[in-house]
Amino acid sequence: MATVPCPHPSPLSELQDWYRPQAHSEARPGRGSYEIRKLVRHHHVKRSYAAKMLAARRRRIYEEAMALLVAGRDAVVQPHINAVADERARELDRRLRQQAERWDRETAHLSSPLQRMMHPSYQAILGMSAESAQNRRQVIRFLLSDLRQNGRDWLLALSYLTHENPINPKDSGKTDKMIRSWVKWGEEQGLL
Repeated sequence: MATVPCPHPSPLSELQDWYRPQAHSEARPGRGSYEIRKLVRHHHVKRSYAAKMLAARRRRIYEEAMALLVAGRDAVVQPHINAVADERARELDRRLRQQAERWDRETAHLSSPLQRMMHPSYQAILGMSAESAQNRRQVIRFLLSDLRQNGRDWLLALSYLTHENPINPKDSGKTDKMIRSWVKWGEEQGLL
């Protein structure tokens, strides 16, 4: 705030701001509201920038630490995971063989495909494929290899699981040609 010089000289007129305490006005020049707002804004910007930098640094340190932990954990846990997966695959293969043998033994005398498909072992094999996508692939592989080796009638199960029918319509009813069609399809798909 500017003062107007007084036309009548007085001892106080030498001091421009006679209404302010002298110690305060001499120690620091007066700041207007604009300067104060500018300083506050500057201080806030500095604080928010520092906060952003600290947050970015914390995030980077966290990501690096997690990457190291995951890499270390994978080095230790991955062999264990592979061993567990191999054990599960062996267990599924054992269950599949057991159910296939039971199904073949108990339905060999039946001529009706519907009765053979409704057997609990046949249904159990189809159910094993629904446990996971990996199981489904393993069940399809098992059925194709068993079809090739033993000639068991897995044609409808394969069609149901794969949503495919590689059998030529003119070969319908010819078991050996239908089996060859499925084996060829399995080889083309990389399942055999």
